[in-house]
Amino acid sequence: MNEYSDLFEKKPQQPSFSPSNPQKEMKSFEDIVKSRINHTWIIILYFASMFLVIALLLGFYNIAYPNEDATLAGLLDSQEIELVLSESDNPEYPYMAVLHTSFTNTSNQVIDNFIFEIEFLQTSEVSLGRFNISKVDFQIDETWVKETTFYFNEMPDSYATSRSLDLKNDFKILINVLQMILLSIIFIAIDWKSLLQAFKKYAKNLSYYIGQTFLGFGAVYLALIFSNLLLTTLGVTETSENELAIRSLFQSDIQVIIMLFILLCIVTPIVEEFVFRKVLFGFIEPKYGAIVAIIGSGIIFAFMHVLSGDFIQIIPYALMGIVFGYFYYKTKNLFVTIGMHFLNNFLVFLIYVLSMFITL
Repeated sequence: MNEYSDLFEKKPQQPSFSPSNPQKEMKSFEDIVKSRINHTWIIILYFASMFLVIALLLGFYNIAYPNEDATLAGLLDSQEIELVLSESDNPEYPYMAVLHTSFTNTSNQVIDNFIFEIEFLQTSEVSLGRFNISKVDFQIDETWVKETTFYFNEMPDSYATSRSLDLKNDFKILINVLQMILLSIIFIAIDWKSLLQAFKKYAKNLSYYIGQTFLGFGAVYLALIFSNLLLTTLGVTETSENELAIRSLFQSDIQVIIMLFILLCIVTPIVEEFVFRKVLFGFIEPKYGAIVAIIGSGIIFAFMHVLSGDFIQIIPYALMGIVFGYFYYKTKNLFVTIGMHFLNNFLVFLIYVLSMFITL
């Protein structure tokens, strides 16, 4: 034996694959080209379907309201809007506002969905929140009387209101559900081999991947807490347009609730994880590396959620997308991020459903 003898000893080989560090698979040039073509089709179909749904909804809106201005002008205040501000008995929300509204439909048509929006402000013009109340199937010459109570952490001292018309929520939800179900089926059909392989890996190391799914969900939740603190520090208190739009869809109708569950918790996670992780991440990583892919796909994911123009809200969506991207890179398994996305959306879905039946 000498000091160099250990160099010639045969050492036990370490396994080439472990769940925490999956081995990158080698693909043939033909497989890479085919994968790129499939992923290109997924991107094209995703954006084409978005524009198609927007065009359809605009077309149906124009049919429902051929003269929007005249219809809105025909919605008369039956009495002045009355807002009573006071302290509440709720320690979490010590201030409250009771809103009394009354409208009469003097237009010449039944209104599918009339929306009255109120935004509460402070003297510094800081928004304390925007809220919508709506009347579905507003009949000709019908008077709608509504009293609504809102709760706040701080006392508002002014408010601004606006009115708008819309299609029925259940119709809009149905259009979006059909779109996302169709995309899910097409995406799975296009990339079924890769998806099947990912599923087999998930099933083979079930405890690891389930653990990563819940760990990722926890990381998303922490990222959202941090982003809310950051937005508050920046003086941003209003809710994002995307969240307001989702919240406005909820109503105490079991069919609507079921459709929203399918849309938000099942098909949306499948479609968005295909597009932003499987495809966009896959396009960016080979050229620019994992860090750029994680951040880049996260920012694009965020941008698609703030297209209405409230770009400051890109912060929470970007942090969420970056967390999704990190766990996709870490596990190389789409089912992990689909599961994370499901848990996040299900939590939001559950909060909105419970808020319809629980009074503060």
